[in-house]
Amino acid sequence: GNHQMRVKIRTGLLEGRTNVCPAIDDWDVDMLNEDRENIHARVFKSSRRKLAIVAFRGTQFESAKNWHVDADIQRIPMTLPNGNVTLVHEGFLTALDHILPHVKRWVDGYILGLFHAVPSDWKLIFTGHSLGGALAL
Repeated sequence: GNHQMRVKIRTGLLEGRTNVCPAIDDWDVDMLNEDRENIHARVFKSSRRKLAIVAFRGTQFESAKNWHVDADIQRIPMTLPNGNVTLVHEGFLTALDHILPHVKRWVDGYILGLFHAVPSDWKLIFTGHSLGGALAL
């Protein structure tokens, strides 16, 4: 614990780091990495607030793997839990299929025995920007 939620902020050519959640100072922070499509998620847990956050990174300009995911715009059918079928972006779904096992292991507490599972009474939030936003949905 006793960690801040510090993230990189960019505006044009200016870049810095800031604490985006100053009300919480007990974050346990880690990174989940999936190298096939260069997908990454920063994960946060606050025991005092009973809150866990999975923040998927957006498309990295220099990552050909990320651009390949973004450009795979074929729409494929996916059956929703209620039985309805919808069309989804194939690249995003494939990337999600690759990173989701890492996220599930983190939530379940199975990563090298280093983490505790996210308790069922905690709030679990998924978020992201750009490519990360698509994965969070």
